[in-house]
Amino acid sequence: MLRSVCLAALSKTKINSRPLALFIAAFACLTPSVSVGQEAETVEAPTPVVESAEQTTEAMVKLKKLTVDLRDKELAFEAPVSWKAKKPKINFIKHELMLPKAEGETKDGRMTLSVSSGSTEANIDRWKTQFKFPNGAMPDKVFSVEKKTVDGYELSLVQIRGTFMESIGGPFAGKKTPRENYMMKAVIISPKDADARTAKCFIKLVGSEKTLKQHAKAYAAMVKSMKTQAVVD
Repeated sequence: MLRSVCLAALSKTKINSRPLALFIAAFACLTPSVSVGQEAETVEAPTPVVESAEQTTEAMVKLKKLTVDLRDKELAFEAPVSWKAKKPKINFIKHELMLPKAEGETKDGRMTLSVSSGSTEANIDRWKTQFKFPNGAMPDKVFSVEKKTVDGYELSLVQIRGTFMESIGGPFAGKKTPRENYMMKAVIISPKDADARTAKCFIKLVGSEKTLKQHAKAYAAMVKSMKTQAVVD
């Protein structure tokens, strides 16, 4: 239609300039012809790919390296930088980190990375006594332990839920404060030939169930990130 209008206007207009006439004619020929009532063709823009909030968050997680010496090897782990470091008050605790509390909670979670001795079973039994239950006995559903072997080390992954009796002033202090709906997630890393006197690595998280569930993926990734190398004197 536009082309017809341009040609009609050209025929009715007295133009003495040949170049101008040629320009108008060329413009009319190059302009797409769209008839009345015909819709122009539209090209849909590609739909942008939007990552989920979880994917974006995981991609943006920054990590920091934590190391401990265990016999003749160095064990290295990667933990989120959002877990803020705190100076340990006990010598056998090599690293202490605070896990940001979940919404609605009053206390941050706590992670310790330590090296100590004692049999795996004795340490697990001691952790069990740090929880209290309505009838005194620990229900089976609140306790679990899983065994794995990684790079020649035996890993015991422990989880306990219940009312945690928090020691105020350290693990061996007398005063304790009950913390309901708490959880402990821990792993004992032991050389295959270890006995009760052999040094072992302990990673232990304690906090409200809601807070530890919020950090469950980061904790699993930290355990999985374990790398070993010989200690260089």
